[in-house]
Amino acid sequence: MEKENPDRELLEEIKQLKARIAELETSKLSTRNDTDKLNASEERFRLLVESVKDYAIFMLDPNGKVASWNKGAQSIKGYQANEIIGQHFSKFYPPEDLAWDKPGWELEQTILAGRFEDEGWRLRKDGTRFWANVTITALRDERGILRGFAKVTHDMTDRKMAEEAIRRANATLEKRVAQRISQLSFLAESSKLLSSSLDYEVTLQRVAQLVVPELANWCSVSVLEDTPEPRLVALAHVDPARVQWAHNLQQRLQSKYPFDPAAPTGLPHVLRTGQPELYPEITDEMIQAAAVDEELLTILQSLNIKSLMILPLVARDRVLGAMQLVSTNPDHLYTEEDLKFAQELAQRAAMAVDNARLYQDAQRAISIRNEFVSVAAHELKTPITSLRGFTQLLMRRLSGDALPDPAQLRQGLNQVNTQTNRLANLIGRLLDMSQLEAGKLVLTLEKTDIGQMLSNLVAAAQLRTDKHTITLDAPEHLECILDPLRFEQVMTNLLDNAIKYSPEGGEIKLDLKILPGENDHQQNIRLRVEDQGIGIAPESREKIFEPFFQGHARGYAGLGLGLYISREIVELHGGTIGAEFGDTGGSTFIVTVPLKASERSESTKEAVN
Repeated sequence: MEKENPDRELLEEIKQLKARIAELETSKLSTRNDTDKLNASEERFRLLVESVKDYAIFMLDPNGKVASWNKGAQSIKGYQANEIIGQHFSKFYPPEDLAWDKPGWELEQTILAGRFEDEGWRLRKDGTRFWANVTITALRDERGILRGFAKVTHDMTDRKMAEEAIRRANATLEKRVAQRISQLSFLAESSKLLSSSLDYEVTLQRVAQLVVPELANWCSVSVLEDTPEPRLVALAHVDPARVQWAHNLQQRLQSKYPFDPAAPTGLPHVLRTGQPELYPEITDEMIQAAAVDEELLTILQSLNIKSLMILPLVARDRVLGAMQLVSTNPDHLYTEEDLKFAQELAQRAAMAVDNARLYQDAQRAISIRNEFVSVAAHELKTPITSLRGFTQLLMRRLSGDALPDPAQLRQGLNQVNTQTNRLANLIGRLLDMSQLEAGKLVLTLEKTDIGQMLSNLVAAAQLRTDKHTITLDAPEHLECILDPLRFEQVMTNLLDNAIKYSPEGGEIKLDLKILPGENDHQQNIRLRVEDQGIGIAPESREKIFEPFFQGHARGYAGLGLGLYISREIVELHGGTIGAEFGDTGGSTFIVTVPLKASERSESTKEAVN
């Protein structure tokens, strides 16, 4: 066997050594490259972390102490790196979380699961709170040993505030919707009550009881009638026993503290202006200012008023009354929203009052119409019956062979003429009333010698009576501007009434005076017709100028239209008519009109129409 060449073996070993050296060099170069890559990667990560400003990214050691700090953490939490590194991260938690060691619990959860995420309130360096989204990740080496934690915190305060605002808005909206549904249900119930009866006092009392305690502890409703002072028609309180006490108190207050329609605030002001008043909070100072003496102060304090609303009852642009709502609960102070709702209720109450009054007016009108039809039929029947009787009598006398007695024929024809005139007068008054109601009665104004007119009227009236002495005290001639036919109608009616309602006779005085003014256009004339008759009963005096009203229905014929038509004619002239009555009888009717009615009558005519 051939012996191996030693040189060859040496060369082979050298070759293998070179190859090994090459491998080592290659491995060393690769390791150096990997290290460079790792260092570069770490540098890029560090730069990335440092550049993030919206997130706090920092490291914790296994005990929870801060080990690193980026600019985002500094911006969000307010700490510089040298202030916080080495401090426990529990510094970022509010007291309520520290009380049960929430920071420690979060680390425990992170160790168990490897990752933990939470949202909640955190603290900045200055003590202010912010809403944070927090992610904690456990960091372990290749052997699984815990090396620390990576923590990322994002400030979500703006989002939290927006969500909270949306939540509050939704809650408010839901509350308002529920409140409005409740209000509509309440209004529906109140409308049902208000429409259940045409006796508005009964329905208003029911509504007041419905309002208490839903809207108020006290509720009162007052209505205006014929006087400036309202009348209380409904009162309710959460304690029914207090209602009678309040009624008694009101009577006592009315006698000692009269109602002042011109008061600048409160119920008088609301009734006068038709505008509501809201007093969100009634203070002790306001109570003291409203009290005129110690007694009233004590009374007002006993009412315990904390908040007040006064609502006008307005229908067809007229103030019919007012509703007052009082809260005695300091936790229930009225707001503008409460006022709007209460106004809706007041509007419905006003409509109920107005509808009830319209119904009552309609019923009165029907009653007046029926009475008028009865009176008119009676008044028309009387002259027609007389006409028929005299006509039949004359026809019988004319049908005989003998010539009728001229004196009897003349007497019969005179009676026919009298009854015809009476019929014409009745029909004329009915036509006048029809024109007045339709707004079609128009004056024909012209220069008129009223002195001569009155003289002629007195002479004609004297011919119609032999029981009375009619005197005239007026200028013989006085030029006026008026409608002579219509004004003569007024004065004739007044003279005829004076004759009719003084059946025992006596003196009837007619006088005219000129009332001075700043100039001729503003001068007035005043006429007075005074009799010594039976007068008018006190309870009937306010109604004498109403259509179809008869102060003395029994024993005195007539439609009850004369004074009504006279008033309308006088007012069309821009004047007034009134009456005075003596304690023991007698009446005096007073007419005042402009001396020259041309300018004033036109505007007055339009207003009356």
